[in-house]
Parts: sequence; structure tokens; C-alpha cells
Amino acid sequence: MSENRRYSLVAPLLLILVGGALLLNQLGIWHLDWSAIWRYWPAVLILIGIEILLGRTRLGNALTLLIGAAVVVAVLFYTPVASFEAERATETYAYPLTGAETATIHLGVSVGSIHLYALEDLDNLLEAEVSHDPERARIVEKYDLMGDEARVTLKTTGTGASSIGRNQLQEWRVGLSPAVPIRLHFDGGANEADLDLTGLTLSRLDVNVGVGDATVRLSEVGTYDAALDGGVGLLTLVVPSEAEARIRVDGALGAIDVASRYEEQGRYYVTERYDTDEDHILVDIDGGIGAIHLR
Repeated sequence: MSENRRYSLVAPLLLILVGGALLLNQLGIWHLDWSAIWRYWPAVLILIGIEILLGRTRLGNALTLLIGAAVVVAVLFYTPVASFEAERATETYAYPLTGAETATIHLGVSVGSIHLYALEDLDNLLEAEVSHDPERARIVEKYDLMGDEARVTLKTTGTGASSIGRNQLQEWRVGLSPAVPIRLHFDGGANEADLDLTGLTLSRLDVNVGVGDATVRLSEVGTYDAALDGGVGLLTLVVPSEAEARIRVDGALGAIDVASRYEEQGRYYVTERYDTDEDHILVDIDGGIGAIHLR
């Protein structure tokens, strides 16, 4: 007696959706607006429901596949075009370095772009400029000095997502001081992130990429651990030429492009002088769906 096996169609359709979007972006045919794509997440629930109702027969599976394909096409090509800009507010923040010997900083961007860099002026621990639509999202800030440790939280609440005819993406520029060791935690939503950490003194780095494209340039200063959650999209990790690193990539569902400077050692990608250099970086990447580039 033959055994009828049922395979879920939802996961392959999701892979087609993400892969198609990434391919169009790479070819320059369609610039990804991850905030628009993210708005369609309820379609996943619809596909699961349709599969439960119809996916018990061959005809039902065929109908599920056709409906799912139609949803994928709609999500890829029926993204709203902004016809006007939402009114935006620009807010600036600055937190002093005075009294701080170490710092813990938590940044959270829901939808938009962020550029992070090292400050040249050493008077402040953090300086930030955030442009956003105050009707859709608000900025939450908190600063505490606990002994000699400064603790800063700067994040958005609310969806900040685009609606038809409105562009509500946030734009962040954040500068951090290289004068003190920093434990940095970054949470991304649907965004494009450029995290240039060169020159900073890091004690720990945690990055949740979210959905979108992220470039993380690691600091060349000292020894520290870094953990990156790949999310959905493209993650580019750049290790400065003067730094040594050992990188573990786990569970990536997509392509991994590794520069020639790395030697593959089992589960790790290792630079030439990692074992002999006094200062080094240990990186753990929990891969998501998309591509990972190691540079």
C-alpha cells in the first residue's frame, strides 16, 4: 500500500518570494522597498489557511500552488509608489561622555536606513540625528550613568511602515565615541544598515539585521566577540585588513561568498594570523534567508 505524503507549499513559495525580490534588486530591475514587502506578511497566514482547506488532494494542491503563485506575483509587483512625502520631523540627540569609563548602547530602527560611524569629537558618547514621521513612529530615548557605566537606549516604537502614497521611512545618522569600550546592540526591522564600526573600542557587538541589506564593518581595535543574526536579505561583513577574525556561519539559507583571505577550517572561516595575533575577533553569524558576504 502506497503512503500518501503531503508536503507544505508555503515554505517554497516564501523562498520564491524572497529570492525573486533579491534577484530583481541585484539586477537593478527593481529597487527593494522592504517596508512595502513587510506589509504583506499576513499573506503567509492566508497561504497556510488555503493549504489546510485545499491541500488534501492533487487538485487542491494545484489550486494552492496557483493561488500562492498569484500572491507571490502580487507582492513582488504590486508595491505602492509614494506619491507624496509624509511630513517628517528631525530630532537630534547627544549624550555626554563625562563620567563614563564604559558604555552599553542599544539602538533600534523599525523601518528605514541607518548610518553608524565613529565620532571625531570626543566630548560626547553618542550623537544622533533621526528623521521620521511622528504620526507613525516616535523615538524612545533613555540615558543612565550607573557608576562609571553609561547606558543609552535609542529606538523607535510604532510600525513606521509605508502606506499607499506615503513615504514614512526613517533616516538615522548615529556617531559613537571611540574613547571608551562599548557594548553595542543593534535591532533592525525592515531597513538598510551601514554600520561602520572602524576605530571604535568594542567590548561586545550584537546585531539583529532584520529584513533588508546590511553592511557591518568591524572595528580593528582590541579583542571582542560579535554575534550577528542574518535575518532576511543581504549581509556583508567586512573585517579590516589589520584585524584577525574567526567567523562561524550557522544555518544560512542562501549563498555564502567568502573572500580569499579566509581559510575554511571545519565550521569556521579564519584569517591567516588569527591564532598568533594578540588581538582578534570571534564572530558568530546565525544565517537567515539571503546572501552572506565575508570580506
